[in-house]
Amino acid sequence: MRKRRDWFFWWAAAVTAAAAGTALAGAVARVTFHFNPPDKTAYTETATVSQVADLGKGKVTQQAETVTRRVFAKTSNGFRMTATRVSSRITHDGKTVPDPLGEKMKGASVSYEFDSAGKLKTIRGYDEVAKRMRAVLPKEEAAQFTEEALRRQTMSEWAARFGHLVGTTLALKSLRIGVEPYPSPSGKKLVVYTATRVASRTLQGHACVVIRTDFNTDAKALAELLGVKAETVLSAKPPAKAAVDTTSKASMSGHTQKTVDPATLLPYAESSSRILSMPIPDTNKVGSSTETRAYTFAYGK
Repeated sequence: MRKRRDWFFWWAAAVTAAAAGTALAGAVARVTFHFNPPDKTAYTETATVSQVADLGKGKVTQQAETVTRRVFAKTSNGFRMTATRVSSRITHDGKTVPDPLGEKMKGASVSYEFDSAGKLKTIRGYDEVAKRMRAVLPKEEAAQFTEEALRRQTMSEWAARFGHLVGTTLALKSLRIGVEPYPSPSGKKLVVYTATRVASRTLQGHACVVIRTDFNTDAKALAELLGVKAETVLSAKPPAKAAVDTTSKASMSGHTQKTVDPATLLPYAESSSRILSMPIPDTNKVGSSTETRAYTFAYGK
């Protein structure tokens, strides 16, 4: 599970970076993102991750729901966000299963420390989190979750979800085509095409910006989704030094989407999906893995 979670956040960062490709926009309004949450802002975030795997022996489904309360405060040096685990639940093929680690994490808190520009400098409190994990996990597994490893992972997750937007200026009603090499079993790279669209939207009374990135190894399928010619997508080229795998039968598609207030960087909606298909070794079957993520944000709770 940990490797798949790491993969997702790496991918979220990758498709965001890939948005720096071919721009298809005229003279349009632009918006700059600032991290400036009002003092004492609080919301409860519910994250639901659903995974369906079919490796040739039938589908296996798993769903994990995590509830976290986040509270923001202004400090003399910038901002602090305190995140406290409220609850968690795991189901396997529709049935709730024991979650001893989730139970142990209830009430655990960490504090994100930001400078005045909104850059995340560090996260405090993972000494206690690591201690709780060591009390539940097998020794060898727990050894992977050091205080520093947990801090680095969470900082990477924050950067992929919101941190990369701080100080960024994007054009509204724009479409940007990109391409990102992705590792394949052959050791070479799959070419994954990306398309990022930016639009304005009022949500819960806030003037927000919606950022959506769709990605696909099939350029024609992505072009059809966008309503543009395939040549437009194919105009994006992978890095010259990338060893591209032109024979792989693996494929990948999906999206990431978030709705945020650019004046504060507070989120109001977020979702993602990823479908990966790949031949199963030593068989003539094709396996698949589907992951979806949905986040809700209840403010004032």
